[in-house]
Order: sequence, then C-alpha cells, then structure tokens
Amino acid sequence: DENADAARLRLAFRAANWPGAIATANQFLASHPDSPARPQVTLQLGEALFRNGDHNEARLILEKLATTTNEPARSEFAWFLAARAAALGATTQSREESLILFDKVIAAKATLAPMARLEKARLLIDLDRLTDAASLLRDWLSGTPSSDPLYVPASLLLGEALYAQGGSHPITLNEALAVYDGLRVAAKNQPALLNLIQYRRGLTLELLPRGQGAKTNRDGEALDAYYSVLESATGHKPAEWKWFELCGFRALKLLEKAQRWQAAVAVAEKIASFHGPRSADASDYGRQIRLEHMIWDE
Repeated sequence: DENADAARLRLAFRAANWPGAIATANQFLASHPDSPARPQVTLQLGEALFRNGDHNEARLILEKLATTTNEPARSEFAWFLAARAAALGATTQSREESLILFDKVIAAKATLAPMARLEKARLLIDLDRLTDAASLLRDWLSGTPSSDPLYVPASLLLGEALYAQGGSHPITLNEALAVYDGLRVAAKNQPALLNLIQYRRGLTLELLPRGQGAKTNRDGEALDAYYSVLESATGHKPAEWKWFELCGFRALKLLEKAQRWQAAVAVAEKIASFHGPRSADASDYGRQIRLEHMIWDE
C-alpha cells in the first residue's frame, strides 16, 4: 500500500533510522513506479544515504534528481545535499567537484544560497585555497548586514582564512585582527563566542610585530586577550570550556616565554580552580613551575 509505505518512511526519518529509511524508500520506488510522490521519495532516499554516510551513492542520486525534477525548491535542496556529499568524499577530486555543485546553488539565488556560500568557503579553506576563500567571503560580507544570522560565522571563516595566510602574507594578519576586533562588538552578550574571538585575536597578535621594522611581537596585547577570558569567568563556571582553557594555556606559554614565573603560577592555579577538563594539567603545570623556580607562598 502506497500510503503505508510513505508512513513507514516518515517514521524511519523521525527515528533517524537511516538504514531503515533507505530500505523503505527503495521499496517504495520499486513498488510504485507511477506514484506522483516518487521525486520526493527519491530526495528522501538521497538524504537518508547522506546521513548514513553513503556519500558517493547519495551524490549520484541527488545530482540526477536535481537535473530532472521540475520543482525548484526540490532541485535546490538536491544540489545542496549533493554538494555536501561530494565535499565529504574520500578524494580531492570529489571535493573539488563539490565547489561546482555549491556554485549551482549560489547561482540560483534562492533560500540555500547563503549556506552554500558559507560551506563553499569552509571547503576552500580546507583545500588550502585561502586567497579564494578570503575573496569569496569579503565580497559576500561587503553586502551583508551585521544582523544577518550568517554574518558572524562568515566573519569567523574570513578571519581564519586571513590568519592562515599570515606566514606568507603578513599584511593579512592586520586584516584578520580587524575582523576579530569588529566581531567583539557582535559578541558582547555572547560569552562563549567572545572566548573564541579573544583566542583567535590572541593568536593573531602573537604573530604581529609591534610596528614597522620591529623584531618583537605584540605578546603583551595577546596576553591581555587571553587573560580577559579568564577574568570573565571569575566567581562562576565559564560559558564554555574549550576556548576558556585554550586561552589559559596560551597565557601560560607567554608568561613562561617572558620568564614571569610567579604570574604563570597564578594563572595555572586560576585555571585549575574552575575544575574543568584540563584542571589537573593546569595544577601540575603550576606545581612544576613552583618546584623549578622555588616559588613559595609567604
């Protein structure tokens, strides 16, 4: 019965039972060759294959559907999911082909175009095509208001692409810092996001020279960025652990580099006091510095 098969497929999706959804969709397509629901079931088959990790098979089905369906929204989603499947493929060629598929979604200028731009930029960065990624993101952000939900994730990707070019093109570090400085305003009421931004600001500042011809980097400003994250959690649990603790340990490295042993002990003990995932590491770090440099409490 067609309705019963369709109901079983819906139940499999709701339960995230992807092998069951694949089997049910294939059964539907084999049993109901004239059903008007075939394009939608084919889309569901492609999505179930994608979510089950069968990326190449999903891509083949979705690309064929995208070129044959006469429903624009269904075609757009099929191209988008096919692009994602190709991006997760095992070969570099598959990932390069994913860029072409994302371009089809972007060219349609429909609902999923902004997400396609974002995922294309992510893929360009992963493929080490940093200049292309930065160019795509700059053009997009120049016409995107800061209120757009994708403005912050796109800006973070731009900062990442610019920072990654810093070794060969140091001028991009200043642009990356400007991106992160601008994001601090957007993140003022989002402490978890602010921790991430301050961590990336600190890394960028560590690579930037103090001025023209300077030989020393802006470690002091980087330390301020990292320490501001530690201070923001004083008296309560931090908003998140990953960036909080990364900032703490980067601050320790800078203090160790400057041979500020007493300050390093204080920071290590501060990290440990929150009893987070790496509190034991911080405690051991502080204890080791105390022993090596004979720092004792009065």
